[in-house]
Amino acid sequence: MATFPSSSSSVPPFPTAGESSGAAGLSAGNGDGSAEPGRRSADLRRLAERVASGAHALVDRTFERVAPAVDRLRSSADQAGGELSRRADQLGAAQERWAEDSRASVRQHPLTWVACAFVAGMVFGRMGRSN
Repeated sequence: MATFPSSSSSVPPFPTAGESSGAAGLSAGNGDGSAEPGRRSADLRRLAERVASGAHALVDRTFERVAPAVDRLRSSADQAGGELSRRADQLGAAQERWAEDSRASVRQHPLTWVACAFVAGMVFGRMGRSN
């Protein structure tokens, strides 16, 4: 069974209004709201500037680490796109050659192609009737 520290402990687990945490860098005053509003806004401004500066530094470091990988990825994608373009051109040329060869064959042997078309029609007709 877990045990929890007793409430009679001399060190509170969280800073009280009279204590300064130091991590936030804000003036806490004496806990009754008597700290100057100008001082608090200046402290908040300094804290915001530190946070913004840290965020900018983090973004810059991240960009420096990620930029080379993005450049490599972009280069690979460009190469792949170039290869796909070349393959598409080759396929288009092959299709044009096949179409021209087919036309030439039909011109050289028209009766053979008519006979082939007739036989194909008969085969497809019989397949349609068998169902």
